[in-house]
Amino acid sequence: MSAPSKFGFKFPMGFRRSLSVFLLGAGLALTSYAADDQATWSDSAAEQLPKLDGFQKDKNYAGAVVFLDEQIKKSKPESYDEVMFLQFKAKFLMMANTLKDAVAPFERSLQIGIAKKYLKLDDIQWTRFYLAQIHYQEGAGKDTPKDEQKRRFLKALDYVEQWTAASTKTNSDVTQFHAQILFNIAQITGDGKDPNLEYLKRAEVVLRKGMTETVKPKEVLFLIMVATLQQQSKWVEAAEYLELLVKLQPNNKNNWGQLFATYYQLGLDDKDKTKAFENNLRAVLTMDRAQKFGIMNTQKDNFNRVGIYFNINQHEKATDLLDAGLRDGSIEDIQKNWEILAYSYQQINKSDKAVDTLLEALKRYPDKGSLMFSIAQNYYNLDKPKQAYEAAIKAIAIGNLEKPQQVHSFAAYMAFELRLFEEALAAVQKAMSFTEAKKDSQLPKLEKAIKDSILEREQNKKAIEQQHKNR
Repeated sequence: MSAPSKFGFKFPMGFRRSLSVFLLGAGLALTSYAADDQATWSDSAAEQLPKLDGFQKDKNYAGAVVFLDEQIKKSKPESYDEVMFLQFKAKFLMMANTLKDAVAPFERSLQIGIAKKYLKLDDIQWTRFYLAQIHYQEGAGKDTPKDEQKRRFLKALDYVEQWTAASTKTNSDVTQFHAQILFNIAQITGDGKDPNLEYLKRAEVVLRKGMTETVKPKEVLFLIMVATLQQQSKWVEAAEYLELLVKLQPNNKNNWGQLFATYYQLGLDDKDKTKAFENNLRAVLTMDRAQKFGIMNTQKDNFNRVGIYFNINQHEKATDLLDAGLRDGSIEDIQKNWEILAYSYQQINKSDKAVDTLLEALKRYPDKGSLMFSIAQNYYNLDKPKQAYEAAIKAIAIGNLEKPQQVHSFAAYMAFELRLFEEALAAVQKAMSFTEAKKDSQLPKLEKAIKDSILEREQNKKAIEQQHKNR
């Protein structure tokens, strides 16, 4: 079982709206924008600021960008004016949904703004967060080359970790985003087969910290944690988080399915037979719990339950469940499942039941000669060669045989055992006409034995006739 390879990240609700509100109020906030109280707009730049409101109200984002480019050219290099105009340009580009183009003005404004102390911490943090999101979104593009994807994700990681290092408050959105970035980097920097464990472990640390920073952690943090643990093969811990998830959201079928699959995986992987047995039972109980909420009650789910009981050698229980499921429709009524049921009865030494099962299946699928052949084999196991031979002949007559050469061979052996030599000879010669018969070294020997028996019978017949004449 494999975990999801990637979690998609979307900008928070109201992301672009928050930018619009900020820009609409720009005229009121500009005088308090700088960290250094001595940093302020030049008179010539300040005269241009009201024009931004017009671009904003008209949603003329492209016009705003052209206007801001002109102001940036007029600004003194590394001045407060340049930093502020770069910030506004980046935000107008974001509102125009040209996120990629917003990176350069954001990065230059951040570099100068920090060095010259033009930006307050909140503005630095928002800029870092915007840059992290933009790089992530560009890296997550469907057609992004792997090298570019890696570069973008690593840039996003750098900015979000700068944000985290400078933050004095917790933010569950940033925690989620941070973990998602680390998780995705683990996928693209792995060895091609397995993810990069270093980044998975870092994601796990971020998630554990985030879960302790709030009374009610977001469900998505648990989901990322489960995926992170699964990819490290920490199935027991993954199951613990999934147990929490099914308690929080008992109607979420995906969580129940993952919990079942996790216990099933533990049942397969654990070398301790006792623990393997326990985890298989947990898988079954998980299904029982889920079904109370109308989940995991499909025909496939019910068949999986049967499979688990077979895995833990509870053959009678598995057989009873399969039998009941096929009859009440909770397990798919297909030929293969009836054959499995018949085989199950054989395994618990109930060959009579196996025959009855196959006869019932034949009523449902009367054109399947392979079912009749299975009946023939079961009659042979019951030491009933006559019924076995008759069933084999019926199977040939019905047709739709998976391996017709095998059926004719079986008929030949049964006929030979019943001393029906002519029928046996016809059957073995038919069997030998199939291409695959060339690999069966026993058929020529059987043919010779049949011919020898016929010859011996004729010789004995003549000898008896001669004795009668001599009398």
